Amino acid sequence: RRNENKKLRKVGTKAIASQTAEISGIYYSLNIIENMVDNNPVVAEEICERTNILNFLFAIIHEEGFEQNKLYASEILSILVQTSSKNQILVGKLSVYIDGDGDKKQRLNGVDALLVALSKYRKGDASS
Repeated sequence: RRNENKKLRKVGTKAIASQTAEISGIYYSLNIIENMVDNNPVVAEEICERTNILNFLFAIIHEEGFEQNKLYASEILSILVQTSSKNQILVGKLSVYIDGDGDKKQRLNGVDALLVALSKYRKGDASS
């Protein structure tokens, strides 16, 4: 039994370390994007047109709970959208899938997905 407890602790410790490394990796990746856009705002359009960064940012923003990457992802999204009118249009046309009722995913455009994300911090529901 003692060996089993040691093994479970070891597995748990590895899982936490892995999760911590993943969280750090996402944070540093977002930091690189922020620095690239700060140095050359034209990069904001290229990043949004050539990658799935908007979907990635929305996925982070819609995760349950709160962590530093959720806040940072919302800041990066804000920077990308404020930097370019093309990016604003891309967000409006974007299809974002968020958790709906039960196991169903709900498909929203980017603006509606932002409103749903914001509604979690308000007293009222975005659907009303």
